[in-house]
Amino acid sequence: MFGDEIPSGVVSKRKAHDLGCTVSCFSAAGGVAATGGGDGYVKVWDIARGADVKKIKLYNSKSISSIGYSITGDFIATAGNDLSINLIKVKGSAL
Repeated sequence: MFGDEIPSGVVSKRKAHDLGCTVSCFSAAGGVAATGGGDGYVKVWDIARGADVKKIKLYNSKSISSIGYSITGDFIATAGNDLSINLIKVKGSAL
């Protein structure tokens, strides 16, 4: 699957989450993106390198259903299937 040829127009292809990637978004501040998965993890990705630079476990048995960056790129907000919202500080923390 991940060793397959990359389709035309796709710059990079990586396995993001063990139980599937359910949501993704780009930071308006540039250079990074975030994904959330069925595995309960949020990952922050360095776009230029195509590598995850931060991985945060939010849920043990629930998937991430929504994700978004603050306008400044300082925070990520996530919502889960357990009716909760999480605010995660990403800028200024060790990435």
